[in-house]
Amino acid sequence: IQTNQRHHQMSSKVGSGGTTKRRWFQKRIEVKCPKASGRNGTHCYLATTAILRQIPEIRSIKSGAINFFLNSPGGSLSVNENADPTVRTDMDGAMERMCEAGVGQNGMKDRNLQRAFKSSLFGQSLTLPVADGNILFGTWQGIYLCSWDDDRDDDGDNGGCPVRKITVTIYHEPSAQVRNVTVKPPERGVHSITAEIAKGFHLETKNGGAKSGKKQKMGQGVLYAMVKHTSASMGLTCVKPQDMKTLDKAFDNVVPEKWNDEFFIHTYEGPDDMPGHVKSSLFGVATSLPINGGEIDLPENVGLVLGEHRDVGWGHTRRVVGVKIT
Repeated sequence: IQTNQRHHQMSSKVGSGGTTKRRWFQKRIEVKCPKASGRNGTHCYLATTAILRQIPEIRSIKSGAINFFLNSPGGSLSVNENADPTVRTDMDGAMERMCEAGVGQNGMKDRNLQRAFKSSLFGQSLTLPVADGNILFGTWQGIYLCSWDDDRDDDGDNGGCPVRKITVTIYHEPSAQVRNVTVKPPERGVHSITAEIAKGFHLETKNGGAKSGKKQKMGQGVLYAMVKHTSASMGLTCVKPQDMKTLDKAFDNVVPEKWNDEFFIHTYEGPDDMPGHVKSSLFGVATSLPINGGEIDLPENVGLVLGEHRDVGWGHTRRVVGVKIT
C-alpha cells in the first residue's frame, strides 16, 4: 500500500521556562472495503484494524488527538460496535430507510443523491483522543468505514471492491492532560453534561456554569472528548430543557423502535438497543471544545450534551474520556 506522508514540528513557548515540541504527523492511507452481498451483506465495514496497521506511528504518541478524513466521495466514517456484525447490517438497513424518508421516492432513483445524503448523515471526519499509543476507545467501540457507492473502485484494480482514501493527521502533545469523567444520566433522553466535564478537567463553563473550585490560569486550548459507549452519543446543542426534549423526540421519530419488528436483526438486547446504535452514529460520540482563559468557551445556551438512548441506562454510568491541550 502506497502512502503519502509529511511531518511538521512547531515550537511554542511554555511560560518562561523554554519551549516544547508539538509534532504534527500526516499520512494518507487506503482501505479496501469488502463488497456488500446477500441478506447479511453491509456497506458498513469495521475498519479499525485495517486503519491502525497502516499508522504504526500512533504507538509513539503519549497524548494528543487523531483525525481521520475520508477523501473518497460516497462514504462515511463513524464509531460504533466492534463485536456483533448484525449491528453493521442493521445500520445499513436503517440508513436505507432514512434515505427513503429524506430524499423521497423520486430521489431514490438518483444514486448520486442517495450517496450524498447518506454520506452527510454520518459525516466524513472523526477526531478522537489518543493516549499511550492508543485511541481511547471503549471496550466495544471501533471505526466504521461506510461505502455507500459499493460499485466504486477508486483505483480500478481491486476486483470491483471499493477502495477508500483516508487522510490521517496525528497531533502529539506530551504535556496534555488525559482524564476519564463519569456521568450519570437520570433517565433516557438528552442531558446537559457541560458542568460535569468542566469540573473533571478543572475548567469552568462560560455564562455562569458550575465552578470547579480549581480554576487554573491558562490561555487558549482545546479539549478533545469522546463518550466510550455505542448506544449513547455526545455533541453540542442548545441546552434549554424543552429543546433537549425536542431533540430526543426527534431521535425517536427518525429511528423508531418499530424497526425491530420490520427488519432489524440485532434485537436480542432489547428494543432500545439497535435504535440506540443508530442514534449514536447520527449524533456522534466525539467532539472538540475550545478553551479560553480556563473556561469551556461556548455560546450562550449552547452546551455539551449526552444522548442516553437506552431505557436500561437509567441510573447507569457513562464514561467520557478527554485530552486537554493548553
